[in-house]
Amino acid sequence: MIYYYIYYIFYRIAKNNNSVFPNEFVAGICVLALNLWLLMSLVNEFYFFTNIRLMPKSLISPFSIIVLVLLIVINWFLFENKQRWNQIIKKIENSPSKARNVFIAWCIVIFVILNYWIISLYLLSIKS
Repeated sequence: MIYYYIYYIFYRIAKNNNSVFPNEFVAGICVLALNLWLLMSLVNEFYFFTNIRLMPKSLISPFSIIVLVLLIVINWFLFENKQRWNQIIKKIENSPSKARNVFIAWCIVIFVILNYWIISLYLLSIKS
């Protein structure tokens, strides 16, 4: 699953850089941020094309908190629960298609970052 490879990318980056936080925690936070950027870019682009707000202007709203908690629970269940991250990392490192899947995961990460920080925010600036 490519989602695991995205986690693996962030885990390897965290492992190569010294941090006071555990590598799996840093990778989980990065995956969470990527999920939020993807969701926000889709919401922003939907608003741009349809003029219908799916989220209130305020980031602190019940909807925002529910979405954030839902993403945290999903990431916890996929990676942290019973230390699944350890099994995932070992499985990926022994995978014969690791290079191809890591490349696809990098493409997705770059696309999400560019889509949110450039395209989505630019469309919102035009809309305002």
